[in-house]
Amino acid sequence: MVKLMTARVGALVLVGATLFMAPGAQAEDAQAACIAAHESAQQQRQRGKLALAKQELERCSRDDCPTLIATDCAKWWAEVQAALPSVIVTAPSGAEVRIDGQVVAEVASGREQVLDPGEHVITATLEGHEPFERRITLAKGERGVEVTVVLAPSPEPAPPPAPGPVAPPAAPPPAEPTGPSAWTWVVGGIGLAGMGVFAGFAISGLMRRGDLDDLDCKPACPQEDVDAMSRDFLVADVALGVGLAGLVVATVLYLTTGDDGDTAAATGLARGHRGALLTF
Repeated sequence: MVKLMTARVGALVLVGATLFMAPGAQAEDAQAACIAAHESAQQQRQRGKLALAKQELERCSRDDCPTLIATDCAKWWAEVQAALPSVIVTAPSGAEVRIDGQVVAEVASGREQVLDPGEHVITATLEGHEPFERRITLAKGERGVEVTVVLAPSPEPAPPPAPGPVAPPAAPPPAEPTGPSAWTWVVGGIGLAGMGVFAGFAISGLMRRGDLDDLDCKPACPQEDVDAMSRDFLVADVALGVGLAGLVVATVLYLTTGDDGDTAAATGLARGHRGALLTF
């Protein structure tokens, strides 16, 4: 093998040397392209890039290439052609098919696609359909592997839910009883106090009048005793009015607990009566 490669290298050197003796620059360029394709084909073949190697071998096996190079390239081309695997992709009309990211034409006609050995990714897209993807691994010489692209329709978007009946607003919870307010007790206390004052001064006035009746001094009773009796009865009358008013207002507050307007009115009335009681 080493001797064969050495012989070929020597032949290539010889061919390269003859380039300088070939007539015309065009012939020199053609032969240089043949040599470059010959070398590139070997490199691509060693890397496993058989499809690229096949293209280079087609260039260097032409009749205008040196005989030694054309012979090698033709022989290697047959070997690469036999080792190249291929796939046949069929897809729905209008679908865009890609192999390893490259768009593939004429897939609908079932044209054979030549690929390098190894793993490949086949994808397809079509508007209104779910994307398709398939991974395959091709061995050397594996020909005509069929891949059928199946594109499922995209699911229809779900319709928005129908509006349901509007629920009526919830009724407010019934107000809980709160019991008598503090002002009920205050005004009620004022009323009871007024009634107590009334009772005390009324009794005092009655006792003073009884004493004067015992003296049988009318109409010449002592003025001081008469004034004291009159003062007791006056205070008793005022206390009776304040007591009755307080009890009435306290009753109203008890029956209307929670009504701010009635409470405020009753509070003002109670304050007025309390001021009058304190004055006397």
